[in-house]
Amino acid sequence: MVARDLADAEARNISPDARYNMAYSAARLLATVIIRANGYRIKSGEGAHHLTFDTVAVAEPEFLDAVDYFDRCRRKRNELLYHAAGVVSSGETEALIRQAIQFQVTVERWLKSNRPALY
Repeated sequence: MVARDLADAEARNISPDARYNMAYSAARLLATVIIRANGYRIKSGEGAHHLTFDTVAVAEPEFLDAVDYFDRCRRKRNELLYHAAGVVSSGETEALIRQAIQFQVTVERWLKSNRPALY
């Protein structure tokens, strides 16, 4: 699912808003991997995305900087989904895609080192 979302985020024939949303989705999925690898589960519903990033920060503090960034992206994503179109620039979208790709590399490395049975 992460690979699919990142591939969609890199598509040039859709809006920066849609690409941003897909890159954010990949990052949130990766955060969920960390949570599940630690034996936790986030219930769906209001506030679940915010709680996802908060839980990663508590469960695995080494990811604090990354999840702080992605939580800021979450707020921007909420704006583009629920309030107005065109709220993200191409530069913001490209930055989020790069960060999500790097997060994937970091999470995979973490899984190999800390939860090899899950990798």
